[in-house]
Amino acid sequence: MPDSVVTKAEFARALNLSAARVSQYVAAGMPVRRDGRLYFRRCLKWVRAAYPLWRLNWYDRGAWRADRMLRPRR
Repeated sequence: MPDSVVTKAEFARALNLSAARVSQYVAAGMPVRRDGRLYFRRCLKWVRAAYPLWRLNWYDRGAWRADRMLRPRR
């Protein structure tokens, strides 16, 4: 199944984040297409890898939600 392409605003809404937080992720190295859009699943995986929950000294809502979205359902 191909990865869906979303805008930064759609990615922010899916994780219930601000657009500014998504821009911070992009500045930190989150992969972005040339047209400025994002591959949804690839970016979820990047957020989960870049901001692991066990090492956060502060609460990162995006990392928490990305982790929950990528976990296999029981």
